Amino acid sequence: REMSNFDPVTPGRAFQAEWAKWQKQLREWRQSYDDWCQVIQQLQEWDEKGVHGQLASIDPNFDVFAVENIMDIGEGEPLSGNFE
Repeated sequence: REMSNFDPVTPGRAFQAEWAKWQKQLREWRQSYDDWCQVIQQLQEWDEKGVHGQLASIDPNFDVFAVENIMDIGEGEPLSGNFE
């Protein structure tokens, strides 16, 4: 088989700018998720020690499409707070 010749494709400035924005947003989401996991871990430790704290419960009727802010669906919990 004969290989066809083509010019290498390099991302343009617009793509690089959008990619940088996406990477920044992704880092913020990951940090928020990590922060929430630390809150849950602290609540679990307090619960084991008998200190007052309440773990979030999952509402089976929760509408994810109605969420306005995925970083705070109530009481500071991110939408990804119960992901496993």
